[in-house]
Amino acid sequence: MSDLQCEFFGTEDGEPWAAFVWGQYPVELIDTAYIREKIMREADCFDLGDETEAEIAEIMSAAPAHYWLRQVGSVEDAPMFRFCAAEDAGAIAITGWKLR
Repeated sequence: MSDLQCEFFGTEDGEPWAAFVWGQYPVELIDTAYIREKIMREADCFDLGDETEAEIAEIMSAAPAHYWLRQVGSVEDAPMFRFCAAEDAGAIAITGWKLR
């Protein structure tokens, strides 16, 4: 499990919108306290308040799901992504939680 690439995405304004691992994995592999903690470590660069962290914890208490992202540009050399459908061109599979 150590090779799973965990991510926590926020908007340009710092609003969290996705917490996940890259790839489509069995939900039971991702639905663990260890993976949740690993993903939340990726959020350390965001200035999340206690209320926001509590909301995220509540969302992430549910089982993760399979989603797809598509790169839609970049800002200051950082890629920007949006949720998309599996059949969309450039769709990349993820397993995790939508936060908004």
